[in-house]
Amino acid sequence: MTKRVTLEVSDYALDLGRPLGSGAYSDVFPHSTNPSRVLKVLRGEADVQKLRWLKSVSLTPSDPEHDYALPGDLAIDSEGRVVGYAMPAAPTGALDLEYVLGASGWLPMSYLIRVARNHARSVADLHRAGLVRGDLPNSLVTDAGAVFEVDLDSVACYENGLNYSCNTGKWEYAAPELIPVLESCNFRSMTGHDVWALGVVIFQLVMAGVHPFDCHWLGAGDRPKLTERVQSGLWPYGRRHADVEPKRDAPDYDQLPSELRQLFGRLFDRGALAPEKRPDIEDVVDVLDALDTGDDVTLSPEAWEVVRIGGGPPARRHSRSDVSRLEKPLAAASLLAAGAAAVWSGVVSAPVAPVGVVSELFSGPNFVSGSGQSPRDNLGEEQWLSSVSSSTPPPFPVHLYELEAAASGETPTLWQILRRRTR
Repeated sequence: MTKRVTLEVSDYALDLGRPLGSGAYSDVFPHSTNPSRVLKVLRGEADVQKLRWLKSVSLTPSDPEHDYALPGDLAIDSEGRVVGYAMPAAPTGALDLEYVLGASGWLPMSYLIRVARNHARSVADLHRAGLVRGDLPNSLVTDAGAVFEVDLDSVACYENGLNYSCNTGKWEYAAPELIPVLESCNFRSMTGHDVWALGVVIFQLVMAGVHPFDCHWLGAGDRPKLTERVQSGLWPYGRRHADVEPKRDAPDYDQLPSELRQLFGRLFDRGALAPEKRPDIEDVVDVLDALDTGDDVTLSPEAWEVVRIGGGPPARRHSRSDVSRLEKPLAAASLLAAGAAAVWSGVVSAPVAPVGVVSELFSGPNFVSGSGQSPRDNLGEEQWLSSVSSSTPPPFPVHLYELEAAASGETPTLWQILRRRTR
């Protein structure tokens, strides 16, 4: 194993200590003389010609919210072999996109749209530079939604007489026409394939991690594999295929903005088996730019830690702007209805839902963004819970069997009592 390398241009000799991280084909080590850089050491034989070419690529991000870990100074081992390269260090605290996808069911939609937009802009910049991302997704994300592309030594380029292929990919994100050849590791990744993979990422971000071709199977026999459904274009959110419907635990697709639904329809429905009908990268960027609010979407340190360790949302960690306008009134109405029903039936003599509880529902949770927080947002979790529970006593329990019936043998419901009392 390589213990010491020398950088080709700067001539720095660096001892390799413990790796900062490891992937399938490489390890990343700290750069002992420059904390803004790291060293990537490959486990297999390096494509030296491609690495030297990538060093010459001029790629300036069009937006400060995305960046690239492009190869820099080459690392030479004691035998004179190129074994890796120096590259920019990832932003502090950045996590693999996979962590964000795992938490997308509870993260604010404004944050998820920002991540999607930055990802799309990043891929668009690569395409403008004549590069195909290929192995997508392969990025890190920050708590503010910035995107940092890594493993760029796998990009493809076929312009100006070059013939550098990616030759790798992920089954879950492969376009239908790539699936038959993906295992061969001998294929040409094109910009349209990037758009397909990016579309899958965006869909998963806004649909709580659900793959666009995840489905509830209605057809005869066993459900086909995911790759088979992709190859057949069995998209469950269109109306072309009676054998599939959306997963029963998937979020409501119709609640997505119409612009996103139209984009997904062009890509996964009409474009599944007809690549020429798919949107291009600029179409994707335009839709996400229009949906992005431009506000600060930075997550709280507590929320970002939960993203890192996995699991459900931390208590009271929803953005004010992202709490459903429908959920709060419905929750408040349910409490009021329970209280009204209990009073009308004579079970209790005071309202079930104290004003404090209802006003808390209508005011929206205090949370997430770095700006506009209330003083209570800065309390610890135990203090926060105490500050709420001590001022709002719990509601009385209400049992439907205790509510008076309008007629003998009737089992009343809250809805019936509300209708009966308001007529």
